[in-house]
Amino acid sequence: MVALGVTYAATSRFDDAVDQFKTALTMRKDHPETLHRLGAALLSLDRKDEAIEVLLRAVKVKPDHPDGYYNLGLAYRRIDRPDEAIKAFQQGIRLQPNNPVLHAALGSVLLEIERFQDAVDAYEQAVWLDPNDMDSQRNHGIALERLGRGGRGPWRACAGRRQEPRRRPGALLPGPRPGARTALGGRLDYFRQPSSAGPTTPRRTTTSG
Repeated sequence: MVALGVTYAATSRFDDAVDQFKTALTMRKDHPETLHRLGAALLSLDRKDEAIEVLLRAVKVKPDHPDGYYNLGLAYRRIDRPDEAIKAFQQGIRLQPNNPVLHAALGSVLLEIERFQDAVDAYEQAVWLDPNDMDSQRNHGIALERLGRGGRGPWRACAGRRQEPRRRPGALLPGPRPGARTALGGRLDYFRQPSSAGPTTPRRTTTSG
């Protein structure tokens, strides 16, 4: 049932996916992975309150699972509760500090609520960990512009090497960059925006499975 639900979610049949995940939970109550997938599918259907309830259950059952905090943060952002979204993304970062998607998601919320310096710091982390994340590079430039510092980012080509960005004292420093991109399994990118409209969230979209 879970596998079938994942297949339905991958093909945007979210109503069917919800039915499969709920049935699976009748046999394995509070299974964290299934709760996580159910919450993601509910959010895709814009059933925000239900999604948050399920995702809160998921992180309660498995508090060391960064995926759950990522989707919980997205859900809170969707209902315009940025403080809760920030806390969720920060908890995910504590669990997986080298995940660029979490830093980028945090930066998007901070940019939206006009905490521009904090947004700059978050996007610097995201781009440090994933230099190919063009959305974070763009949003980093937007945050700098709002601070009156122009759109110039902290990375520039220099003899084939990347220059380390400047950070405020106390800012979180990244660990060694993984050899391969660290991905959050089972995430959904619910809030992608066109490139012409304000801040964007990470575009590395996967299914809810």
